[in-house]
Amino acid sequence: RRMFSLDKATWKAGWSKKELTPFRTPLVMMGWGDEHNIARSQFTPLYARAIHLAHAQTEFYYLYLEICYITHYLHRLICENAIEQGLIKDSSQIQMSASHTHSGPGGINEHLYYEVPTPGLQKDVIDRIVKMSLEVLKASKENSSPARIYYAERDFPEETPVAFNRSMSSYLRNQEIDDPQSANPKNAIDRTMSQWNIIREHDHAIINWFGVHGTCLSKNRNEYHFDNKGYACQYMEEYLGEGGLAIFAQASAGDVTPHNVFDTTMSESRGDLALEDKYAQKNGRLQQELAVEIFKDRSIELNGPMYFTKHKADFSKLEVEGLYTVGASFGVAMIQGTKEGPGIPTGLAIILKIVVRLFKAIRMIFSSSEQKKQLERYYAAQGNKDVFINADAKELLGFKIQKKVRFISLVDPVIKKMNQLLATTEYSEKSTWLDQKAYYSLMVWGSHAIVALPFEVSSMASRRLKSVIKKCHPNVKSVTINGYCYSYMGYLLTPEEYENQLYEGGHSVFGKWLLPNIANLLEKQSEVLYRDRL
Repeated sequence: RRMFSLDKATWKAGWSKKELTPFRTPLVMMGWGDEHNIARSQFTPLYARAIHLAHAQTEFYYLYLEICYITHYLHRLICENAIEQGLIKDSSQIQMSASHTHSGPGGINEHLYYEVPTPGLQKDVIDRIVKMSLEVLKASKENSSPARIYYAERDFPEETPVAFNRSMSSYLRNQEIDDPQSANPKNAIDRTMSQWNIIREHDHAIINWFGVHGTCLSKNRNEYHFDNKGYACQYMEEYLGEGGLAIFAQASAGDVTPHNVFDTTMSESRGDLALEDKYAQKNGRLQQELAVEIFKDRSIELNGPMYFTKHKADFSKLEVEGLYTVGASFGVAMIQGTKEGPGIPTGLAIILKIVVRLFKAIRMIFSSSEQKKQLERYYAAQGNKDVFINADAKELLGFKIQKKVRFISLVDPVIKKMNQLLATTEYSEKSTWLDQKAYYSLMVWGSHAIVALPFEVSSMASRRLKSVIKKCHPNVKSVTINGYCYSYMGYLLTPEEYENQLYEGGHSVFGKWLLPNIANLLEKQSEVLYRDRL
């Protein structure tokens, strides 16, 4: 084991890893939105990992969970308990993200929409995740010791088959694309992998960021599985040796898939190996191999002050220069799915779009003048999205749902399940079907910055946000966009991508002007960043 001098170390670092599983079976999993995607066994463990960093008055935790995403409910419970136990003073000391495996437990949302395919909020699942999160946070603080921390990054060569853009027709609409002929699914993504190398005297840890969906395992599987990111963690921890810890977090994975072959048998886009677990291993190995190369880089030390600011926003009520967001709404394009996770048949989607547009026209005709103004504003922000569900107003096809959906439930089992959830106290008492308030954060540490967002960020949206941060912080040379943090609120796209209305556009819930509003939030946050030192 190579030894590193810690003479100049001004930081302390500690880390911990504990198993989240076992979760109860059978249980509908979270990710594919399919009531038949049920975990009946456990193929791999799922883990909670935490890294604690401390210097003078600065204390910071990075918590990483192998589940589909963080929910605001989980974030709140974990932070409240961590404060109660004296681990933190307030929630600003924790950055919290998820691996985005689609083979983790459902039942983690206290709001209705994403739990419709599941039996609803599962207290035993929530309690287990909160309990193990607190244990790793506490253990990471307890084993802190002097450390030196380095930043490094590398780009995957274009020929490395690790990730592909799954929505090229949307990507090509962006104004930055000068030569559409040269764009392909391999280069139409952010191929940069960034990493913190945390070096102690006898053991080491990393936090790695690279965007690629945790979907090597299809919705046809029925086991809990940590997918490609889990294998990358496992392989890297084997490389680091006893006491080592590896976190492979998500970056801008919104339009990025691990799949590059369309399987005619499954009618889905899959990887190039027939066995899905083997493909998850291969994809994880590719990530780990580049991480090993990055781990050897000691050129940039993160040894100055860390500036970290974390704020909460209502993402349905933002506005900048006349561009605004509105209540969370889902389009028909979302329930059509993607090539790797097909949804409703094309014929049914066409019929639904016709119905949606018909009801929209009827609403506009029979609304009062004041209602018409509100609807015009709402539809302007939602653009060409065929709104199927307005989660903010609790509407289905434009009709307000009070206690249950009538008639459709007789022929649609999903709507029948939705009615079952609406009948429960925990969901009926909520004013919306989706929590529209969530945290976001910005960290600047030396020449590196991290933006943490509760969205699945597209490759081009990520590129634009990086430009914003570099403009606000001239000394910053590298920016990481960390998605799936603090909560989950669908997709973040460029306005051009949104207007294409593929799956991602139908799932960009706050309308087509969300990105410029996020950019504005980050600009404002940058203005106060150095006053809000962690």
